[in-house]
Amino acid sequence: MKIASTSAQVVGELADKLNPISSSPAAPLKTWALFDSFGPSLMPRAAVHQGFAAGLSVLSAELVVAAVDTAIRRVVPVSAPLPARLGIRAVVAAGGLAVSRITETDDETTMRASVRSAGELASAGAIGGMIYQSAIEARDRFPSKSGLRPVVTGLAGFAGAMVYSQRLLAQRQAVIKRWSDDDKPATLGASLGIGLGLAAAGRGIGKAFLSSRRSMASYFGGSGTRALLGRTANSAVWAAGAAGFYFTGVSLIARKNEVIEPAYSNPPDNPYVSGGPNSISPFEELGLQGRRFVTDVVTPDLIEATLGEEAKAHPIRAFVGVNSDPLYPSGRSEMMQRLSVKRPRPIRSGHSSVSTAIRSIHRVDRR
Repeated sequence: MKIASTSAQVVGELADKLNPISSSPAAPLKTWALFDSFGPSLMPRAAVHQGFAAGLSVLSAELVVAAVDTAIRRVVPVSAPLPARLGIRAVVAAGGLAVSRITETDDETTMRASVRSAGELASAGAIGGMIYQSAIEARDRFPSKSGLRPVVTGLAGFAGAMVYSQRLLAQRQAVIKRWSDDDKPATLGASLGIGLGLAAAGRGIGKAFLSSRRSMASYFGGSGTRALLGRTANSAVWAAGAAGFYFTGVSLIARKNEVIEPAYSNPPDNPYVSGGPNSISPFEELGLQGRRFVTDVVTPDLIEATLGEEAKAHPIRAFVGVNSDPLYPSGRSEMMQRLSVKRPRPIRSGHSSVSTAIRSIHRVDRR
């Protein structure tokens, strides 16, 4: 009897942790972020890339909800009635949604874009908290007599999330074709395993940072200016470690990116891509992914043959890689500055074309 009771308790706890809605305040947003990570993107992904996308998406959702939920609980504690807890989150969600509706302009400042993004994140975190609070309230108000209902709902919810993720992955792979036979397609199991490992590592790093910060503050004095000095020193040590880890990873990627495939060894004759005859970026400086990116371009002829409509313009592809600038954001900014004098006019979504690479190198195929 004791073994059966222990087993039932373990299964119940596992089902509760796997529940995509009520496992934590961040569960609803994490589930949505996981689904979103399986959506189509510009390039095909192996299991490692898909796993990193899923793990980073889940970690980002946790950070957003942690920040929003912590701020809300300072105003309305957990012990407050449900209407108060839902009401404050509804106010935050409405405010965030209003801020996220700030009109986007081509020449807007980074501050304006950051405020709009903050509104989107606050709204998403508050809505996820509302879903979680409602689910927990329903579970507590109508408890299961046998204890079987939370196990069934948790495992069924997890199974449904996995089935839907597999469907999204299949749709993604049907749209984003492999570039070569050497590109192994991602599988759901491997991607989730890598993603869960990355998320666990991220949580561990966060806990280690907080623990070292407490230790450093205590070592320097424990309170006041000395504690602040200790936290600053701790942040500096972690920042130096993060910078070293980043540049080590970039150097490894750069060495792997030096491999040149025979099919992509010749410069393109397309005047609208990096490495082409009109480009200021030498083709020799493009690595593996860059050469693939600027060579496999959807041409106006292919657009017209596929859609049966006249192509309005030729696709533009601009690429910034680690050989040009190892800090990707600064590389994209430099590219935008160089192209700002003669920036091509954006192609509206109603046209059968692809353009405006300078907005972001990750969103160059707008059709």
